[in-house]
Amino acid sequence: MDLRIVTLNMRFGAGSRILDRPAYDVPFSTRKLSPIADALESVEPDIVALQEVSSPRQAERLAKLLKMGCAYTPHRSSYAFDFFEWGLAFLYKGKLIDSANRCIHFCEEARYGRQALMVRVSLDRIPVTLVNVHLELENIAPQIENLINFVAPFEGPVVIMGDFNCRPDDGTLKNLKPRWADTCRAVDSTSTREANLLGTLLYAKRRVDYILVEPAAFEVREAGLLPPEHREVSDHTGYFTVLRYRLSH
Repeated sequence: MDLRIVTLNMRFGAGSRILDRPAYDVPFSTRKLSPIADALESVEPDIVALQEVSSPRQAERLAKLLKMGCAYTPHRSSYAFDFFEWGLAFLYKGKLIDSANRCIHFCEEARYGRQALMVRVSLDRIPVTLVNVHLELENIAPQIENLINFVAPFEGPVVIMGDFNCRPDDGTLKNLKPRWADTCRAVDSTSTREANLLGTLLYAKRRVDYILVEPAAFEVREAGLLPPEHREVSDHTGYFTVLRYRLSH
């Protein structure tokens, strides 16, 4: 079974312009969701992991456009702005078996946190467990430790993805490497070489968005950036991978 996954920090649907203002303060309309849906659909995904989603309603609208199911969780307290919510979402084909979330970072002084979102879905009657994260820029190491503790009880292989806010060789990722492989480095292709060169931050040429897999469970068939015509729907470029599940696992 091949599994196609996309991860995208969608910047609340605010697009790739007006970067000198917080994305939640940029004018938004539901019309901006159609280009995002088109970008995601360009690689025919089975699973989509989204970060910087403004609300469950926004996630549900995208799911409807893509004819997929939806799971959403808000980050805790969202920078302590009572009027402001943001979170993580999974869009998925197949059947949802289970979902869960856990806080992996919380600042008591500023009253904001970051969640991890898990879904377990059945695709062609094969259960797959996936975790979506958007790490806080500072103090990444303890967030990674909390993430590992979160997934530890899950049965079977786990795919982790999202915006990690650090480069591939950052030492804070070392505790993930014994179990998970970076899909962009698991296969050598024109597409992965381009992703490593251009990165996933649109104007910075820095790769901070990942899909991590357990090599014993998944063969990485391909990985890379979304097609060029779909790379400016956010300040992050969407990143995809094509996995083949090793049924003998």
